Amino acid sequence: MRMIAVIMAVVAGWPLAGCATQTRWEHASRPPSQWTADQGTCKRWAAREAEKDLVRSDYGGSGISSASTYDKQMTGYQLSKRRAALEARCLRANGYRPAKN
Repeated sequence: MRMIAVIMAVVAGWPLAGCATQTRWEHASRPPSQWTADQGTCKRWAAREAEKDLVRSDYGGSGISSASTYDKQMTGYQLSKRRAALEARCLRANGYRPAKN
């Protein structure tokens, strides 16, 4: 039950991550049509890894349901930043680079 509360609290903060400036990515040899599939794979992997990080953190052990609203919001924010970093790492590992403007 605690795990559900943890995931619900964190997922509630993820839409805020979409407000940040989005990076445009490119690949030297893959067609642009492959982007959606590759990005989706990296997003799912990053979300799973970020959730694992949360479970291993203090909130995973003590239960985020006992944390203050501020702490919940900060945890959601930190997790969204972690997810974005993991997604970028996955894209780079698959040969993508931020596009030059």
